[in-house]
Amino acid sequence: MRLTFTIGLCPVPKKNSQNIVKGRNGKPIIVQNDRWKKYERACKEFMPKLDEPISEPINIRYLFYRDSYRRVDASNLIEGADDVLVKYGVVLDDNFTIVKGHDGTRVYVDKTSPRTEILITEMPEGEFEEW
Repeated sequence: MRLTFTIGLCPVPKKNSQNIVKGRNGKPIIVQNDRWKKYERACKEFMPKLDEPISEPINIRYLFYRDSYRRVDASNLIEGADDVLVKYGVVLDDNFTIVKGHDGTRVYVDKTSPRTEILITEMPEGEFEEW
C-alpha cells in the first residue's frame, strides 16, 4: 500500500493553536483556537476519498513546507496532521497500533508554496521488534 497526497496550505502546529477558557464548572479547559479550526476545515478538500479508513500498521512521512523561518516543533506539526487524517477518515486512529512511525518526516521552508506532502506506506508487522 502506498498513498501520496498534498495539503496545499501552510502547516499549522496544533499545540500552539490553543486557548484556555473557563468550562461550565468554572475550571479552566484548553480548546483549539479559531486559527486551528479554520486550518482543519480547509484541509478537507485535500483529503483522498477512501472506501474505508486505513487500519493496518503504517508509516506516515510528512514533508512540511512552512512559509517562514519561524521556529516550530516538528512534533506539534505531526500531532496536528495526524489528527486531520483521523478526522477526515484517512486513518482509523493515530494510536501506535496503526501509526507505527513518522520515519522520514522533515520541516522545510518554501515561502512561495507552503504545503504538507504526505506519504503513507504499509509497515510490515514485526518491523524492529528485535530492538
